[in-house]
Amino acid sequence: MTTLTVEHQARFPVAVVRLYGLLDRHTAQVAREAMLEPLADQPSALVVDLRRVRVSNEITLVLFAAVAARAARWPGTHLLLVAPASGIGGALARRAVSRHLTVYEPMEAALAAARNFPVPRRVTLHLHPTVYAAASARAFVLAACERCDVPPATRDLAELVISELVGNAVRHAATPLDVSLLVRGEDLYVSCRDRALGRPVAKTPDVTEERGRGLLLIAAVSSAWGCVPTTDGKIVWARLDTR
Repeated sequence: MTTLTVEHQARFPVAVVRLYGLLDRHTAQVAREAMLEPLADQPSALVVDLRRVRVSNEITLVLFAAVAARAARWPGTHLLLVAPASGIGGALARRAVSRHLTVYEPMEAALAAARNFPVPRRVTLHLHPTVYAAASARAFVLAACERCDVPPATRDLAELVISELVGNAVRHAATPLDVSLLVRGEDLYVSCRDRALGRPVAKTPDVTEERGRGLLLIAAVSSAWGCVPTTDGKIVWARLDTR
């Protein structure tokens, strides 16, 4: 049985994941989940140490490009790889993965580069799944937007989106919630984390139904939205353009 061991060392603002063992089609999912897990803390950069990884089939290395694309989409995290040029680094180059991702050696060089990325402004609020949760989330997001000088039009959208996210989580997850607002450059990210498994599904309800349009509304007003699984639930997020 092939094994891949994972070690998480840091979370924010620079997350570090170390992988040990064999990367193949059986352990690729383990590696993927290990890299996606720290994104819940919305770091500015994610450094993945591959110096002790062996590869049975180089095609599995496209995994890193896929994770990098997902991290860039939310929460805008940069993915940096650490790999020796004589080993897995060469395989990354042959598979053209290194065309899209920067591969470093030694580890210190990757950490130095990661620390140069701007640390995003981030605030969070813990909520209980009550009838007052959505109103509390709206007030929290409005105050945070004002402190971060977010334009009024974007503040209104952020209030609308977080109200829908929290309302959905209260109705369907009914677990403690964590609301987050993050400003990265000209993008504003709002998210809601719950402790229930399963992914939200956008549906087109019948015209007579009073509910069920929340995700459609979020998709309409945001530049992107999605769902990221966590070890204990999920994060549903939306990105708004402050311009």
